[in-house]
Amino acid sequence: MKALVATLSFVLGLYFLRNNIALSIIISLIYVIFIFFRFNKKCAMFFLLVFIGGAILGNLKIEYNNKENVYQGMVVEVKQSYFIFQSHFEKYYVYQENCDKEIGDCLILHSSPNELKFTTYESRFDFGAYLKDKGVNRSLTLKDYETKFLNPIRLHKGKQKFLDQLNENAKGLVNAIIFNEKDYSNQAIAQFDDLNLIYLLSTSGIYLHLLFAITTYTFGLFASKKVAEAVPILLFSPLAFYSFPRISILRIFLISILKYINTHFLKKRFSYLTLLSILALFFLIIDFHLAYQETFYLGFSLSLLGVFLRTGIRVLPSRKRKIYLSMSAYLFFFPLSVLKEAELHLFSFPFQLMLTPFMMFYLLTSMLFLLRIPLVGVINPYSNFLVGISKSLLKLDITLPFRVNDWFIFAYYVLIVLILYLLESQRIRHMRNVILALVSIVIINVFPIIPIHNSIHFINVGQGDSILIRNRNKTVLIDTGGNTSFDMAEESLIPYFNKIGVRHINLLITTHDDFDHSGAVSSLKENFKVYNYLNKREDFPCQIGDIYLENINYYNGDENDSCLVFLLDFMKKKWLLTGDASVESEQAILNSGVDVDCDILKVGHHGSNTSTSEAFIRATSPSEAIISCGAKNRYGHPHKEVIERLEKHNVKIRRTDLEGTISYSSILT
Repeated sequence: MKALVATLSFVLGLYFLRNNIALSIIISLIYVIFIFFRFNKKCAMFFLLVFIGGAILGNLKIEYNNKENVYQGMVVEVKQSYFIFQSHFEKYYVYQENCDKEIGDCLILHSSPNELKFTTYESRFDFGAYLKDKGVNRSLTLKDYETKFLNPIRLHKGKQKFLDQLNENAKGLVNAIIFNEKDYSNQAIAQFDDLNLIYLLSTSGIYLHLLFAITTYTFGLFASKKVAEAVPILLFSPLAFYSFPRISILRIFLISILKYINTHFLKKRFSYLTLLSILALFFLIIDFHLAYQETFYLGFSLSLLGVFLRTGIRVLPSRKRKIYLSMSAYLFFFPLSVLKEAELHLFSFPFQLMLTPFMMFYLLTSMLFLLRIPLVGVINPYSNFLVGISKSLLKLDITLPFRVNDWFIFAYYVLIVLILYLLESQRIRHMRNVILALVSIVIINVFPIIPIHNSIHFINVGQGDSILIRNRNKTVLIDTGGNTSFDMAEESLIPYFNKIGVRHINLLITTHDDFDHSGAVSSLKENFKVYNYLNKREDFPCQIGDIYLENINYYNGDENDSCLVFLLDFMKKKWLLTGDASVESEQAILNSGVDVDCDILKVGHHGSNTSTSEAFIRATSPSEAIISCGAKNRYGHPHKEVIERLEKHNVKIRRTDLEGTISYSSILT
């Protein structure tokens, strides 16, 4: 138990003040109270020191600056279009199209480091955050480099030859389940993702535990226990080799080896919980950034869940135990499964139960194929069969919007831990009340509740504009953003609306017809409840609830010159939303005599120097300015001179490319 608490102390320290500060402080206080209540003073002080050490390490930013811009190090991770390079104690992102590097390659890069900067979109995968969770904060270029040593085992190159033998469906599925690389343009991957069952396409601990158990049982029928338990470790070792350095697979192999040594050589001196804790600490000592990665914390958490359930489910009939274990795993992953799209898939659990045996067989055949056993004739048609099943399930899939945030996740897992404790102590009557509370908070987050606040959200749509204004259950959306490479409505806007509990748009407005302001209109109207749509000057002023919108731009020119500009008095603040209005439009507005004094200015044209003149800033005198733009956009927005003008007038600048979605809210009185 002490080894587990030491590990948890270190992990909690690593997360201290990392995201939600208020929640982080609350969790830390609960932890401190627990250790001083549960353990003696000496142990509690030790755990507290471990926690403090983790907190210092987790908030420490390590950067190595070489004056000659020469970085010597080793490749530690390889993907299709980039690799991660470690020099001294820092990791760097290095872009390379059709990457030919291999883990273990030693290079000397002649390059100056740059801060990571990738365009992000609300509710979509944040590649920059993903890299930072791995400890990568800067990038290097590959233009000028020397090779000091090449790993003679070229697994990455061999992987491509291996995959090229398969059809498109099989290539996508095998690449996901064996090599953990998911191509979402592949039909098979896309369908599993739409079902919110993408986690079934990873070689998870659940699959490997089952395969190890089945193999051990089979060989145990005609061999000794010692031999039977050694067989799966040897049989599936190539998977650990080919998938290195995937933690989910290494964890299973290493814990199996530790269990084997503990059972047959140390006479079970250590408990499974202790072995698991020691292994987790071992990984974290090698790289503490693993604590921030799903494959680490979900894998170890699921193993802990199994340990704590083991006693509780003994009272159940043996035939029901597997279903209870599967249900427990599903409930454990539930908040994370709804987090991405903020949607609850009603049949997700039965779909998971149905597909898991198929995926286990698929994993086994893929592993055998990896060992050069000719199974292309099995894998290709079986892949097509899985695609057909997932396509049929999509027709039955029913989804409901689901509000999810850090506080829901915190409350959910507090109740889960409490259920485990009550199950362990056989307090079934009390456990039922906690289960009822758990079901209640899930139901509350499914069904709409009239909000008790006003809010304005400057949604991060990359290089574009989208502003959501909310007054109780009345909503106005000004502009939708737009992107030619993906559906902005389905992949960004609607998931965000679901996340914050917006079920409809009363009024959709586009300030002008530029694609980066109106590109997602048709998709949004098709896939979400939109009651009214306005885009002409003569439609204003208009009012929805307490939201009164008045257009103040009547200047005629091109699309940007003629765009709608709104002055809004809301939440005891004055807001000026300028769309892409040009300097000429701004001057015309000033000449009209309208009082444009405001508290918050949505900067025109994404911070372009064609907008936001000196005179306009003086007249509006905002305390804050919002710039909606995409990182590394081809226009260079926001322009330097606009930033300098705003700073000259002591205006606080907020940018969606740096902060993501920017929200303001106030409780209704």
